[in-house]
Amino acid sequence: MYYSYPINVNIEVRTPKKVQFPAVTWCNLNPIRKDALRDYADLNSLLEGSNPECTTSSGNSSFQPRKRFQGYPSDWDSADIDYSAEDCDRQTFDSATDIVGAMPYSERSKTGHHLNDMLLKCTFQEKPCSPKNFSTIYNSRYGNCYTFNSGFKGVEAINVTKVGPTYGLSMELYIQQDLYITGVETGAGVRIMVHNQTDMPFPEDKGANVAPGTESFIGIFRVMVNRLPLPYGDCADHFVKDNIFKNQFGHLEYTKTACEKDCYFKEVLEQCKCADVQYRYDDSIAACNSSIESEENCIDEIQQNFTSGVLDCTHCHKSCNETRFERSFSHSIWPNHDYKDTVKENIQKSNKDTVDLMRNNSAFIEENVLRVNVYYDSLFYDDIYQSEAYPSSSLASDLGGQVGLWIGVSVLTVFEFVELMMDVCVLAMSKCRAGGEKGRAGKSSEHGKGKPAA
Repeated sequence: MYYSYPINVNIEVRTPKKVQFPAVTWCNLNPIRKDALRDYADLNSLLEGSNPECTTSSGNSSFQPRKRFQGYPSDWDSADIDYSAEDCDRQTFDSATDIVGAMPYSERSKTGHHLNDMLLKCTFQEKPCSPKNFSTIYNSRYGNCYTFNSGFKGVEAINVTKVGPTYGLSMELYIQQDLYITGVETGAGVRIMVHNQTDMPFPEDKGANVAPGTESFIGIFRVMVNRLPLPYGDCADHFVKDNIFKNQFGHLEYTKTACEKDCYFKEVLEQCKCADVQYRYDDSIAACNSSIESEENCIDEIQQNFTSGVLDCTHCHKSCNETRFERSFSHSIWPNHDYKDTVKENIQKSNKDTVDLMRNNSAFIEENVLRVNVYYDSLFYDDIYQSEAYPSSSLASDLGGQVGLWIGVSVLTVFEFVELMMDVCVLAMSKCRAGGEKGRAGKSSEHGKGKPAA
């Protein structure tokens, strides 16, 4: 039993007086601004020529419309759907991603929406915050993303002692829908993700969308998960190899998702001899080019293997120490009629060219602004942790008890056997003594009877 390394799973509710506020990352759903096209000929040529019939033309551009996922797992059993058919919007988006991803990392942010234009108002615990309180990270799916309370570059994380929207983060955002590009994104709003400071944010995997014309309330509840390492489990607490995200941002710690995406990136680098633009941070590594068929096919095959779980990333285990944030959502229409004028004034302060847009579109505010609140629903949190079901101390105790029992039994048995032998000897000697005395008494009686009378 001991060498099967059994575990117990324990759940305790902790009640701290203060807790660390999480990092909050958000991105505009549209990754590339329309007015940025004029500065990038390849992008302008690709996106201005896009249309719903998949006749995207790149003109003289070296980039051709990418055709991702043309081969799909053969075990998909529906014959009514052509899974190899091309999706026009996805094709255009992937081609645009190629172009931006081939740029130096520091240049990519220039193509996306800027924080100074979008952040109309920000408060934390009802105190003003500003763009200086946000860190920027470029995401291949959503372009520029901004993180509040990131912990990046050694910035100390914020603690809170109260619950509710009043004691959380509140942001009023202008999404600039007039700068959205057809064929790149079909929705409007922002993508938001709540995560631990040391986790690499992947909003495309774990985020949630917030729509314009609404005020969203995101209540969070923290869950801590602690797993036992080998030999009790197979969790990991650090990156086995150099990790591209750790190398780029420094303060990050191990997560299974970051490990798997790093595994995929390195497989592409090794097999295709180029970098997939989704996770290309090192400008010295050549970006994969979708106009080169061999590179495109190579990436497709590896991405299919990654998606289906065939890619060898067995070193990526669950994290030994994980912090999760469970969320609850509620929404209301925003802003109301009285507050609309205030919102318009805030937009015009940072975006002076919006006067005509507001005049020509009566629904401009409803289509372009939103408010989001992130806060703790409770300071209590669940602590889920594993413990040894049969630790070495229990083994030693049980062994000692068993050894003591059997040794005790053996000693008692020896003494009882000795005592028995002694009793047998004493009994035998007693019988011998008794027999001898009876013999002597008989002889004395016969001798007295045979003597003549006087």
